Amino acid sequence: MLRSMSSQNDHSTDLIHVLESAEAGVRLIMATAAKAGQYGQVDEARRIALGIQSMRESLQPEELKAAEAAVESASTDRAPSEVRRNKKVSYPHYELRRDHLIRTGWSKKKRAAYSHKVARKVFERIVSLLDSYRSKSNPIQAEVWMKDLESTDGEPVPSYQFYVAIGFLRENGYIKQVGREGYLVSEQFSAVKSISWLK
Repeated sequence: MLRSMSSQNDHSTDLIHVLESAEAGVRLIMATAAKAGQYGQVDEARRIALGIQSMRESLQPEELKAAEAAVESASTDRAPSEVRRNKKVSYPHYELRRDHLIRTGWSKKKRAAYSHKVARKVFERIVSLLDSYRSKSNPIQAEVWMKDLESTDGEPVPSYQFYVAIGFLRENGYIKQVGREGYLVSEQFSAVKSISWLK
C-alpha cells in the first residue's frame, strides 16, 4: 500500500514538473505575442495557460491548496473589485521590492487582484531556517518548518507570510516540491542569500 502511494506521488510530481514547464513556455509565447501586438494569440495562449494551471493545481498537495486559500482569505491589500484581470500578467507573481517580498494573486471569487507583503527580515529568518535543511535527503513537510520557525527567536510569523515565502522559493527553484511528501532544499539554496532587492 505504501509503495503504491509512493508511486502515485512520484507520478504526480513528474506531471507537475511537465505542466510547470509547459506553463512557462506558454507564458513566454504570451509575452512575445503581446510585444508584437498579436493580441488574438495572447488570448489563445492565456486560455491554454489557464487550462494548464488548473491541471497543475489539481495535482498539488492538499496542504498547499489550503495554504493558497489562507493567503487569499487573509489578504488586507486588495485591488478594487471592479478592476479587470490583466491578461498579460500571470498570477501569482512575486517581487522583491523596498525590503519586502510581495506576492500578488488573483481572487476568482472576488474577481480582483490582491497582494501580501513579507518583511525582508522575516523572509531572511525563513531562509536561514531552510538553509539548515540543505543536507537533508528526505522531503520535509512544510508544517515541520513552520513549527521550527515558531521555536526560533523573534516575533511570531503569520502562517500566510510563511507560505508566501515558500511559494517564492518554490517558484524560483530554491526548494523542490516532492508530491505530497513535502519539499527538498536545493543544493544551490545558499544563492538565495545574494538575490537582489529592488529599491
